[in-house]
Amino acid sequence: MRHGLATPCACALITLAGCGAAGHSEPAPTRPQFIARADAICAFEQQKLRRAAVFERAPLVAFATNPRLIREAVAIRELVNAKLEALRKPKGEAARIATWLTARTVATTLAHDVAEAPVDEYPRATREVEEALSRARAAASALSRRYGFKICDTTE
Repeated sequence: MRHGLATPCACALITLAGCGAAGHSEPAPTRPQFIARADAICAFEQQKLRRAAVFERAPLVAFATNPRLIREAVAIRELVNAKLEALRKPKGEAARIATWLTARTVATTLAHDVAEAPVDEYPRATREVEEALSRARAAASALSRRYGFKICDTTE
């Protein structure tokens, strides 16, 4: 009797496994579709930063200069980076998009480092990290523009 029950259970498991794979059978997005989805996520990032600025009663520029606010902006950007990484990539574009996402991640990490830098103790090291952040943001922005993003280009 056990043997007879195993076969229907095995068939059910195989059927369920096949259902899980069905979600990936839809075609990869086109480049314009991917750009639109990514730009929507970047618009969310801008909206979150604006709301945080209103809540903190601080100008947006403070999110690049005040350590506590930089950490808040980093948390928002980390969330957005994860959402961008989770997007399905257009066919043949994964490497190019990965380069852009890496540049965003490096800029986010360097922003966190700027927030944690002991300015009074190590002014030269802090300045070097800030300069590296500026270069990383410029690189991410350039990659964004070259790929065709409209909104993601302005969030670095």
